[in-house]
Amino acid sequence: MVAGIQSTQGYNPLRYLLYERAVGAQPIHGMPRPFTPLTPSNNSPLLNLLGLKYIAAVSTLREIDPKVDETRFRLVYDHGIKVWQNPEVLPRVLTATSIYVEPTRLPGDGEARARVVGYRSSEVVISVQTEKDTIVVLNDLYYPYWRVYVDGDEQELLQANYLFRGVHVKPGEHRVVFRFEPFSWPAIRTFLARMLRG
Repeated sequence: MVAGIQSTQGYNPLRYLLYERAVGAQPIHGMPRPFTPLTPSNNSPLLNLLGLKYIAAVSTLREIDPKVDETRFRLVYDHGIKVWQNPEVLPRVLTATSIYVEPTRLPGDGEARARVVGYRSSEVVISVQTEKDTIVVLNDLYYPYWRVYVDGDEQELLQANYLFRGVHVKPGEHRVVFRFEPFSWPAIRTFLARMLRG
């Protein structure tokens, strides 16, 4: 974290339970990843969404992941530690003009583009140009104390692709801001309601 390198293993002791169950995060780095039903191997599409660009290990790729398709990863460094690059890693922000709600597909036409124009630990700013209603998906973890604003107006924060943050955006050019606001009145109200329920 200090070096600005993000890890799909999470950061001890700050690990989100939903994320840990989905991805197999663990408290100690340097140990093989404990795979889960949603991420049964480093081949998992979920790891591509998480931005898994490199795998580093002292062992072989097959030793740390018996189910891995070794042809997918390119060895880019091999001097005491081995580093493989994932060519299928996805960008930090995506747009979806077609939505799949199992088992139904909701079709969509038109182009949609989004790019991150500002990225800090408590705020992410995205520029969006879309010809169609779209879901902007930020491949950062969903957490209820994040809030989202489209052109300054607060919108519903969506839980997209199980783990990530999303927001519905209408056609046009927009500025989307995801902001971490744990001390906002809605966040405090939610926290108090949870405490009263026990």
